[in-house]
Amino acid sequence: MARKRSKRKRKQKQPKLPPLLILVILLIAAAWSVGTAYRNNLPLPWQTQEQPAATPVEAGQDELRIASWNIRQFGSRASTDIRLLSGIIVDHKFDIVAIQEVQRDGSGVDRLLNELGYPWRGTRLGERSRSGERLAYIYRGDRVQEIGQASNLPGASSRVFERVPYRATFRAGNFDFELITLHLSWGDVAQREDEMKTLASLVAKRIQSQGEKDIIILGDLNEQKSRPNLSYMSVVGWDTVVKLGTNLSGREIYDHILLNPTHTREYLGRSGVVLFDEIYLNNDDRTAADKVSDHRPVWADFSIVMPDDD
Repeated sequence: MARKRSKRKRKQKQPKLPPLLILVILLIAAAWSVGTAYRNNLPLPWQTQEQPAATPVEAGQDELRIASWNIRQFGSRASTDIRLLSGIIVDHKFDIVAIQEVQRDGSGVDRLLNELGYPWRGTRLGERSRSGERLAYIYRGDRVQEIGQASNLPGASSRVFERVPYRATFRAGNFDFELITLHLSWGDVAQREDEMKTLASLVAKRIQSQGEKDIIILGDLNEQKSRPNLSYMSVVGWDTVVKLGTNLSGREIYDHILLNPTHTREYLGRSGVVLFDEIYLNNDDRTAADKVSDHRPVWADFSIVMPDDD
């Protein structure tokens, strides 16, 4: 009897995708990956190997990171990348940021706070200066409490200051302190010197006349190597903790955080400058100035668990 041959099932050939369609799919996947990374403040694929290790030591729960940032014409330029600004603040663990060059009605600050989301809050804005500029503070409401309302520095007058210094008092843990932010004159060298002299006198009197001795001065002092003015502050006990260049070229230290080590013992000896132009924008100064600022943010760390000494 003849054997029946078993029939082998032929494998069906899978249809091949056209090369052009494959390329389109790959491009869509790459775009989705980059978009996801950008929305979640993750490193972009081409940044993972080439980014400089510039992220500072992370502040712990027992510490507070205070920062200052001159954000170029903040609120009046459509090119400002609010999402990138927010990402830099979050990535570098800032708890309080003093902001200079706030423009118009302060809508830039509102947009930044909306992008940061909970628990970020802001003080009321400083008054408009003759140039239309304002000063402001934003802070993490879950870590920092504002005490009273922000106001102009007592004794400071628009007759001396192009932009009157702005003060606010905060508490974090055991650490209560007063911040004074300012933006000194850039073009008028003689006025900048008068502003610094007056500031030194005002803060020295303030230390003597009030119970709160923890005063931290931070902002854009427009300090230039060719025309230094910090000696007026050092004479009355204030030192700067910023040692690296804060303009995009890194040649000048315009932005400072000044404190009196006799009174502010909470300073932990850690400070820095965020080189956002190198970390996020491949050292492209033109794009950095357009999308973010021509100044780099500066920061310093403070203990919030030491016994309050004033």
